[in-house]
Amino acid sequence: MEWRQIEQSYLETCEKVLGREKTKKKEWISKGTWKIIELRTKPKNAVNMARTRKQRRESSKRYQ
Repeated sequence: MEWRQIEQSYLETCEKVLGREKTKKKEWISKGTWKIIELRTKPKNAVNMARTRKQRRESSKRYQ
């Protein structure tokens, strides 16, 4: 019980003096990557929406 009080006062003092550590979050997908994703999404949707084999082949070539 006594140890908990010592520990708690130590932690409170450290937090007052030093403050809390702030972490910096990094964006894990860059803006350039999002642009590439957008460019590839349109042709991929065209492949998925193709009704005939010919349309699918042509769309697939553009997607690749």
